[in-house]
Amino acid sequence: MEKLLKSEGMAFKVVLIKIIPYQINKINMMKKVMYVCLMVAMMPFVSCDSDDDSPQDTIIGKWQLEQRFKNNVEESLSDDCEKKSTIEFKTDNTFNSFESFFEPDQPCISSTVPGTWEYNGDNALKTSYDGKDKVVVDLTYTFVDGKLNVISGNIKNIWNRVN
Repeated sequence: MEKLLKSEGMAFKVVLIKIIPYQINKINMMKKVMYVCLMVAMMPFVSCDSDDDSPQDTIIGKWQLEQRFKNNVEESLSDDCEKKSTIEFKTDNTFNSFESFFEPDQPCISSTVPGTWEYNGDNALKTSYDGKDKVVVDLTYTFVDGKLNVISGNIKNIWNRVN
């Protein structure tokens, strides 16, 4: 009987030795599959493209005025005058604002005002106009459909990239 138990015990040990590595490999395989699935699921949230530009980089360039809103009501812009307004943000944190506007009983008036800009985080810019009187204006901006939306107080200007 003892011989039989020993031999049955051996058989049991042999079976365990053959089953345990199979189960360990099966668990390791499942872990690998889960890891691959997790990596595939995370791919949409990871970017290898150059879309990760800093806010300063995305605002750099020349922009032309397309629309203006005051208190969330669109104001009409003259195609011949006000839509000529542009602003150009440069990499050295300077800008040039070319403004065109109408005065009552006057033709289209244009002026260029240089200034500096500083990124304050959370889509905020601090701009300083270098005109006769230095004027500092805090702006917030967003990009919607490739257009620059700039908000200052109750005024919202929408700009198209020119270059």
